[in-house]
Formats: sequence, C-alpha cells, structure tokens
Amino acid sequence: MNFPTSVEAFATFQEEHIRRKLTAFERELFDQLVELMNIYFEIGKEGRSMDDLLEDMAQFYIKEGHAERLQKPPVQHIHRLIDLWCRKAYEAGKGCKFPCSLPA
Repeated sequence: MNFPTSVEAFATFQEEHIRRKLTAFERELFDQLVELMNIYFEIGKEGRSMDDLLEDMAQFYIKEGHAERLQKPPVQHIHRLIDLWCRKAYEAGKGCKFPCSLPA
C-alpha cells in the first residue's frame, strides 16, 4: 500500500485482504477515508504533528449530544480503523515504508 493513494487502489487492497468485493456502502465510506488518509499523509510529509483522531471523534459525539454512541462496539471499531489508516498514511508521509510501526 502506497501513500498518497486513490480510492481504487485502497479498495483493491482491501478486497484482496478480505477476499470479497466491497459493498457500495464500503466504497462510499472509502471515498471519505482515502481523502482523510491523504490529508494525513501530507501532514506527515510536512513534519507537522498528528491530531488525536480518536479524541477528536469522541469530542464531536459529545458536543452533538450523542456520547452514548461511543459505547457501541461498531462505532468503536470504525473509529479505530479510521485512526489506524490515518496513522499509517501519516507515518508514510514522514518517510516510513508500509507497513509502518505505529505507536500504541
């Protein structure tokens, strides 16, 4: 997986690893995720620090009055995946080859 990436490249990478075609919803989600990953790639390339995405997402839910949703396993899972891929892109921007070792 190389960064910056395209939706098609990321979708192909995912399909190879999950051994099935993505759903229309997953492809739509990846449109947004790839855009975010590429932003974090650029942030890493510029040597800027990375935001705490998990905290930012949690604060958004709290601000909007939906803190209870943070307790739902599917929400937690998708947030961790978004954070993971954005960290990979960020590390790649800093010059790391995929797969990057990510901080815990």
